[in-house]
Amino acid sequence: MDTLRRTPLFNSHLLIRSLLAFALLLLVACDSTPAPDMDGDGVPDFSDAFPMDPTETRDFDEDGVGDRLDAFPEDDTRTSYASAGPYTVGVTTLEMGDRQLEVFYPIEEGSSEGIEPASYDLIDPFPASVQDLILLQAPDINASITLPAYRDLPSSRYGPFPVVLFSHGSGGFRRAYSKHLAGIASHGFVVASIDHLEWGLLSRLGLGPPEDQAREAGELVLAALAVLDTEYQDPGSVLSGTADTSQVATIGHSAGGRAAFAFSSLENTDIKALIGYATVPFEETPEKPVLLLLGAEDLAVTTETTLNVYDSLLPEKRYVAVTQAGHNSFTDQCEVIFGGNDIIAAAQTIFGPAFPDSLVALAKDGCMPENLAPSEFWRVAQHFTVAHLRRAFSLNAEPSGLTEGAPGLFGDIEVDYRFEEP
Repeated sequence: MDTLRRTPLFNSHLLIRSLLAFALLLLVACDSTPAPDMDGDGVPDFSDAFPMDPTETRDFDEDGVGDRLDAFPEDDTRTSYASAGPYTVGVTTLEMGDRQLEVFYPIEEGSSEGIEPASYDLIDPFPASVQDLILLQAPDINASITLPAYRDLPSSRYGPFPVVLFSHGSGGFRRAYSKHLAGIASHGFVVASIDHLEWGLLSRLGLGPPEDQAREAGELVLAALAVLDTEYQDPGSVLSGTADTSQVATIGHSAGGRAAFAFSSLENTDIKALIGYATVPFEETPEKPVLLLLGAEDLAVTTETTLNVYDSLLPEKRYVAVTQAGHNSFTDQCEVIFGGNDIIAAAQTIFGPAFPDSLVALAKDGCMPENLAPSEFWRVAQHFTVAHLRRAFSLNAEPSGLTEGAPGLFGDIEVDYRFEEP
């Protein structure tokens, strides 16, 4: 026993757990009754660290995050959600009458085998006549985006999952953030992106809806929830039983903050958390957990402005600023521009005065060679977003991934992280 105590790998707590599990296995072996396995993953509940989660069975460092999801399975002080989560992601498009809703969701394991991933083109929002003009004027333009998601496949049987409603910024559209949103969904969320035609891409070019047909930002949030609830109850929908509309968070980028913070008080108890990407709260001070996240070099929403708002918030609150990132680092188009395909310059050539220099500068903000690669920025944004959501939805008993050491998870990427718990 003295030799055993001197062995660095010896863990008395782990040994006791192993002996108990072995004893229980012997009891089960002598009993013809099958051992309980509530999540159906083949591991009996008595030895399953996550008896209600079929994607996880072990938690070596006992930090509440399963070894499959935990980037640091042997270190209980470090938990990262920067990589893809345990679920393969599906994507489907739902109708909202005058607009559409793009939904990313966990799908059934193995259902995507042999199927091509989904894709879209950045010129998709334009009418066919305008698309023809774009292709005529810029025949070499390549604005196709391949997603880490698969279209219209069956949702995971392990739902329902909490809902995250996303609102794009000025000049955006529902698909423009798809890669980042799919990453969030892979961690067990239904992420629905609303088309805000009132301040979207076509609106900025003078092609938006008439003023008398505009809809309020808050009304669209509630309408999106109603659509998801209908799909939840429809046995023929790929989202049947999938979206838990009693567990909701909102995210808004830039102008999308109007929608994300439309229900900032406790009047709508279904909305558990609020997240602002390069935006600040509108109308009133939120009374719910808030995460404010932006690029530190943002030209439109500065760190100074955001910190002033952060200081005025009530706990629970978090602030994250990522160096070498800007206003549009969140978007798919930023990755295209960063890769050397200047679709914004092509747009200015085609649309002329409707696409002024000021709009060009904002569209490229965060997407230039001197900026952080968008895919690297998304890792940081995904980590803090998922960690904040899991905390708000009580999926993590402790604030895993949200401690003071969180910025150290990203190597050389500098992150200014501040937080205050209640």
